Amino acid sequence: MNFFTGLFHDLPEVTTRDVISPVKKQAGISSVLKKYEKQQVEEVILPLLPEFLRQEFAYMLGFLELTGLPVKLSRAEEAKEGSSDEFSNRIIHKGRIELIDGEIKEEFNTDEMHPIDGGLIKASDVLGTYTEAALSLHHGIRSKNLKSAKNDLNKELRSKSYRGIDFGQLVEQINERLKES
Repeated sequence: MNFFTGLFHDLPEVTTRDVISPVKKQAGISSVLKKYEKQQVEEVILPLLPEFLRQEFAYMLGFLELTGLPVKLSRAEEAKEGSSDEFSNRIIHKGRIELIDGEIKEEFNTDEMHPIDGGLIKASDVLGTYTEAALSLHHGIRSKNLKSAKNDLNKELRSKSYRGIDFGQLVEQINERLKES
């Protein structure tokens, strides 16, 4: 499930283009884009899919209310007043979606539970954003916002290790390869 979620989690951006998170935050448009993306998923993207895939795609994309399944919030999600996103850790257990605080326990990491490791998807997404910014700067695209975003992402990734994956080490490897080229 993580593979397909990672592959498709940006699908709603087909209607809005890819706006990297630091730019969305700086411009203050994150919530507006999220609302618009949800509307487009519901009205445009899901109807293009065969009926049997719609619920699964809504689940993978983090638009849980479009699945038709009841949702049990985690403590962290309750504190955020019930908002979830594509980066929430979640499973489907006994016919309802359960949002999970922290890592998904091994007992829930089975195909029958449809686990989505939102933390891993998020860390990988940040790494992808960092790579995009680093490549853009390497190839001569200059912007103080782009440089600032790259530096912020660099700091975030250097302190991130998730399920044995050292994202700081991956950043170092990207930077070394860019220096070589």
